[in-house]
Amino acid sequence: MGAQLTRGNTGRTTPVGDGYYEAERWSQRPAVALADDVAAERCRRELCTCGTVARDVRSFIRGRLVDSSIRSWRDMGPPPAARVCGGRYNRPAQSVLYLATTPEGVRLEIAGSGAPVFLQVYRIDFGTLRIADLAATSVTEFLKAAFDQAEMSMYANFGRPDYLFSQLLAELVSDAGYDGMLVPGVRGHHRCRYENLVLFRPDGWQEWSAREGGFNGASQE
Repeated sequence: MGAQLTRGNTGRTTPVGDGYYEAERWSQRPAVALADDVAAERCRRELCTCGTVARDVRSFIRGRLVDSSIRSWRDMGPPPAARVCGGRYNRPAQSVLYLATTPEGVRLEIAGSGAPVFLQVYRIDFGTLRIADLAATSVTEFLKAAFDQAEMSMYANFGRPDYLFSQLLAELVSDAGYDGMLVPGVRGHHRCRYENLVLFRPDGWQEWSAREGGFNGASQE
C-alpha cells in the first residue's frame, strides 16, 4: 500500500501518488490558467463517473449569526446574490445554500468564537436532486486529491491563499450536471466530524425548509 495523507480537520484520507501531485500542481496555478489546465479536463471526466448521494430524505442545518433582522424561518434562506461576497464553493454574486449535517458543524463553520447562532433545519429529498458524493471513500484518487487541495485553501496557512481553485471545482461539479455536492466540513477535528451540503441552485429553499418547526432561535454551546 502506498503513502496516504489523512487530514485532522476533515478526516479525508487521500493517497499520495501521481494524482495527488498533479492536483497539487494544478491547484497552485495562476488564476488565468486554472480552468484550461490539462488537469481540469481530467477533473471533468472523472466527475462524470462520480457517485451520488443515495435516494433518501435527510435533515441538514443552516446557521446564521444572531441578527435583529432574523425573526423566523423566512429569514434563514440563502442570501440574495447582490450581497454575496463569495466563499469556498461560490463566487461573488453567486448565491448557494450551505448546509451542515450537525449543529456542531454549523457552529464551527460560522461561530468559531462561540457567538450565538440561529439554526434552521432543512429536509433534503435526494430522490429529486442529483448530489455528487465527494465525501465518499469511493471517490477517485485524483478527485480526492483535488478536493483535499480545495479544503486546505485559506485554512490555517495551508494551501492556496484564496478560494479560486475551490470555486472552480464547484463550477466543474455544477457543469457536470449535479445540483450540489456533499463534502467534508473543513473546520472539524477528531472529536467532531461533519459534512457540508452545497446546493448550487437554491430556488427551492422554502420547499426544503422545515419552517417554524425547524427554527431553533438563538443557540449557543
